[in-house]
Amino acid sequence: LSRGAFLTTSEDVIFIDEENCLLSCCSDGKYLWSGSEAGVLWRFRPRGERFDRIEPDVHSPITNMAMLNAHMLLFITESDGFGVYDKRTGRCQLYNSSLFAEIGSDRFHDFYVDSHGEVWLENDERGILRFTPRTGQLRRYVSQIDERYNYQLTRNFLAFEDKDGRLWINTQGGGFAYYNVETDSLES
Repeated sequence: LSRGAFLTTSEDVIFIDEENCLLSCCSDGKYLWSGSEAGVLWRFRPRGERFDRIEPDVHSPITNMAMLNAHMLLFITESDGFGVYDKRTGRCQLYNSSLFAEIGSDRFHDFYVDSHGEVWLENDERGILRFTPRTGQLRRYVSQIDERYNYQLTRNFLAFEDKDGRLWINTQGGGFAYYNVETDSLES
């Protein structure tokens, strides 16, 4: 098959009318959400066995997504920034460099949602962005690492919280650091 996703039921096969590949997927417990190569969100409704097409006004692939809470879906794109879709209102808020200068580059690679609901995003700029969904605020962090000790573990974004709740991040061009809550900074 070269036509996106499909569902097989006992009586029929239901297709998404999409010529592009689906690149990301998550569930909110009720619906299955997918993001496509064409920048379209798809919501699968199991009870009605149907797919709903949602167009968030992006034109590049939706490469990753996750539920932020029961009604908000975060997605990142290959070159149009990132967005938050509110299931209750049907509205999508886009975050890109033309609206928020601190974003820098609209090319996003990955993200991590921490245990406090803060979103840490990696894009082409040095460092990492923190997005607070509750307020819509963005802040860029760049770790100050002595180049003699800059041991990047991987070229890819890596974030995790240890048993004490400390957030550790390996950022592009910034090495491995932890987030210090008291100083609101990344430290090595």
